[in-house]
Amino acid sequence: FFKPHLPFNAPKKYWDMHESAAFALGEECMAPSEVFPWTYSKQMELGGYQGVPGNEAVSFDQAQHLRHGYYACVSYVDAQIGRVLDALDRLEAGENTIVLLLGDHGFWTKMAMYEGSVAVPMIIAGKGIPQGQYRKDPAHLLDIPATALAWAGLTPPPDWPGHNLITTVNQPPDHDRTLFSEYHDGGANTGFFMVVWSSWKVIAYAGYAPQLFNLEDDPEENHDLAQSSLPIHQDALKEGRRRLLEICDPDAINQLAFADQRQKIAEFGGVEACLNAPAFNATPTPI
Repeated sequence: FFKPHLPFNAPKKYWDMHESAAFALGEECMAPSEVFPWTYSKQMELGGYQGVPGNEAVSFDQAQHLRHGYYACVSYVDAQIGRVLDALDRLEAGENTIVLLLGDHGFWTKMAMYEGSVAVPMIIAGKGIPQGQYRKDPAHLLDIPATALAWAGLTPPPDWPGHNLITTVNQPPDHDRTLFSEYHDGGANTGFFMVVWSSWKVIAYAGYAPQLFNLEDDPEENHDLAQSSLPIHQDALKEGRRRLLEICDPDAINQLAFADQRQKIAEFGGVEACLNAPAFNATPTPI
């Protein structure tokens, strides 16, 4: 399902399910004072919609309206998912079907490594899965292929980093598991890399200073601890760097990504041709 992706439009009945006042924002929802330009993308997708400033500096009222629209879209797509589940019941197919509900990024798009972007819902149901549980197990989108292969009786490649979610939800949580994400898409100043384990998150920016957050103490990520001199924070920063290097060399990967982007830009006629292309929001289809 495309929704609840932008634009936040949905049939009126789903808007009317929610009270606009419920989405009012307070000063506590303002961005942290230290937001560096390399920590987010400059793509400005939201700013391309009517009524939204091009620089995406929305007012509190606009943010409230956008949140209302987002929840209306969630209610709309929830109803569509209900139609799919009803069809499974009618076909008596539930016993041999795994249902997995998730999103590809958070509310404010996928162009940052903060929880509001990288933390997505993941709901799984089916045979062999305990019902009615809310768990905080570390989980990754790479777990989906591993789960699908296991459900089909197949074995993932030996070096596949994903876990079988059916096994995961039937075992104690492994909070020491490393979760990883990276971003090189449109508008990025540089490559973004994230590792999360236990209560810690380290975000590495190729060529720039990293960030460190304690998600248990600071779930809103308002307090970057990377510059702290406390040993516990410096140790966490080093551990995050170690875990990241076990997965990839961020500087080398960043160079490869930008080299690939330069090659694609050249293939499609250069920078000006890409900037002037109609509705350019992805790599054009080769002709």
